[in-house]
Amino acid sequence: MRRSLLERWIRIAAIVALCSTAGAMDSLSTSPQSHNATPVREADAICSKCHQDIFRKYLGTPMANASGLASDRIFTGGFRHATSGIDYRVSNKDGSLWLNYSRPGDPGLEGSQKLDYFLGSGHLSTTYLYTINGYLLESPVAFYGQSQAYDMKPGLGDSLTLPSALPMTRDCMRCHMSGVQHEDPGTRNHFQGLPFLHGGITCERCHGDTTAHVMSSGKASVINPVKLDPERRDSVCISCHLEADTRIEHAGREVDDYKPGERVADYISYFVYAGDNMMRRGVSEFEELTLSKCKIVSGDRMSCMNCHDPHYSPPAVERVAFYRSKCLVCHKAAKYSTSHFNDNPDCTSCHMPKGKVEKVPHVAWTDHRIRQNPDPLETSEPSQADRELVPFLQQNTSQRDLALAYYDLAGNVSQAGRAWTQLLAAKKSDPHDRPVLTALA
Repeated sequence: MRRSLLERWIRIAAIVALCSTAGAMDSLSTSPQSHNATPVREADAICSKCHQDIFRKYLGTPMANASGLASDRIFTGGFRHATSGIDYRVSNKDGSLWLNYSRPGDPGLEGSQKLDYFLGSGHLSTTYLYTINGYLLESPVAFYGQSQAYDMKPGLGDSLTLPSALPMTRDCMRCHMSGVQHEDPGTRNHFQGLPFLHGGITCERCHGDTTAHVMSSGKASVINPVKLDPERRDSVCISCHLEADTRIEHAGREVDDYKPGERVADYISYFVYAGDNMMRRGVSEFEELTLSKCKIVSGDRMSCMNCHDPHYSPPAVERVAFYRSKCLVCHKAAKYSTSHFNDNPDCTSCHMPKGKVEKVPHVAWTDHRIRQNPDPLETSEPSQADRELVPFLQQNTSQRDLALAYYDLAGNVSQAGRAWTQLLAAKKSDPHDRPVLTALA
């Protein structure tokens, strides 16, 4: 759950005090660690003994490569940020990755920082993380897959100087790493030990606890998402591939505690703005899929796994045929299987085009609405004052969660007023609800 505005500034201020100047980044030493987070290839090696082919293919997927040691994902390069005049360069020094920064003519702004981990499979972008005095922080620059070059992180393009340290929190890590640990009490991003145990998404993130399965040489079963009821099956994907406009953890629950085989809706409520353009958000695949005619007609029979194999990502030379075969499972008519093939065999190029994600520069995102006509949808954006939050997935949601959702997105007087009124009502229902009390404060 996102923290209150007051909490955000208190935590950020503590970090900025350490890292807001170039000299601070140089003078503070990275906290020592006895070991590093293990990559999927090591964490799940025991699974390869019986599932060798699946394991081998999985290591090439974006999920397996969602994060890891910086030394495993080395992109070097640099650029001059025009607005601030700062030169950024990421360099490889004996297998270690370093971020170097300087501004010509400004001796007070010059330094370097060793990068510990990467985050992002590289399909869209890759950013890097580092640790100072136990605080896990994110680099202000990222490597973008489409341009094959470095640039500023989203939201930092207008910075006039070196951006303040960017806290890396559990809310960001839980969909890119495995075994994410709880931060130290009273902090957002300080960890006594490793912030996460494994880079990438391990087998247990989708199949649950495999201890009994391994100890019994495969006799004890594990969670197979395909065999779950639709809500629990989809929850496995939703837990990471649904962002919505905001999401609120239920009272006394943490989404980090969600396990495959459970309903993610028992942990968290998702909210979207009614009538909003879904292509404005980066992670919106599941929302878009619910709007597709394929999903509407198929209902619960269709899931993400009808088209995506979680254990395998086809190489570029096989991609068109791979996804076309998924379409032809349902679209068997000759105009699709033969005559239409001659026009363009790549179904997704027309029906699932890549569109610009407005909040994430340099990347394109696949449109999962699977529309018959490839022309862009014209959507009317409601005025800020009229924007209404509605629950996504659940038919009903608590007034408390809706109040916190409006508070989390309070960006203008109208929205703030609505949040205030609903938070007061939620406080009457439970005078001891800490997130509600924090929001009111």
